[in-house]
Amino acid sequence: MKKKLMLPAIAILIALIALSFAACEAGLATGVGWPPADILAKYGLSGFSEPAGANMSEWEIQGNNDLYIAFNGTAATVTAISTWFSNNSWSSAVFVEDPDHPGLFILEGSKGRFFVMIGYRIDSGVYKFEIFAWKE
Repeated sequence: MKKKLMLPAIAILIALIALSFAACEAGLATGVGWPPADILAKYGLSGFSEPAGANMSEWEIQGNNDLYIAFNGTAATVTAISTWFSNNSWSSAVFVEDPDHPGLFILEGSKGRFFVMIGYRIDSGVYKFEIFAWKE
């Protein structure tokens, strides 16, 4: 009797492993820390290392295949991000305050088929950043 129960359990385990691989193949992934270089490269961000002052980073490939990165930083982080985008020929490297959301600063840029939107606000002296990157 135990042998008959083992086969369905093994089949279920194999199906779960296959689903896990399918999720990875679809690009659904998460991580703590800065995204790996191969992930960044898929969004035109090759060489975009964790900016100065950044910490507590987390990233995720969302269901629509957009890259999302959240982290805390400092005023030095704002400068490091602006400098990197300027030095790497993106269409914009300037943070502008969103007129509809006072205290929220946004950088929107593109480079070929790659797009990025970076926002930050200051909460109790801590700069809270969010990056969304996608490709068309």
